[in-house]
Amino acid sequence: DAAGVITGHARVNLRFPSATAGVALDGTAQFEGPVAHAYGYAARDVVANARLDGRRIELEARAAAYGGQATTRGFIQRPARTGDQVVLSLAGRVAGIDLRQLPPELAVPPLDTAITGAYTVEGPVSHVRLTTTLEASIVEGAQLTDGLTAEFQRASEGYTFTATGTIADLDLPRLGEGLDLQA
Repeated sequence: DAAGVITGHARVNLRFPSATAGVALDGTAQFEGPVAHAYGYAARDVVANARLDGRRIELEARAAAYGGQATTRGFIQRPARTGDQVVLSLAGRVAGIDLRQLPPELAVPPLDTAITGAYTVEGPVSHVRLTTTLEASIVEGAQLTDGLTAEFQRASEGYTFTATGTIADLDLPRLGEGLDLQA
């Protein structure tokens, strides 16, 4: 659903190679504004630059969202035909992100967090892989130390998560409740 509200200043230069259905467009777009809500996502203080080249969208952006700040740089590849998937290749930084504030469509556990660090997101959306190296962060009251690495993978049979690093003050019942795990 594309319903949303976007407020700000935009500059768009597009070229439509033909009116044939499915033909991609080329051009550039810049946006700067106080608010952008669309497709179930929301951000504030948005600054974004994009270059469209056929199905590929090169993107560089920064915004405040979900309790913190985020930057991203990379590309989004639109599907070539019906049934194909969007492919992501993005990298950036987050600071102070609270997973409880993410859109429910992402199906991310609503954990009480303050996550800060660098990330990459790669792959088709049905099998997307997120890798991160954190700075000092908090997950359900547990202290994650600087340098902790983690990988989250979405797959047709579910999700996988791995992490390596140092953690303090982990309350297993609290984390289990946040993950909706049965005791």
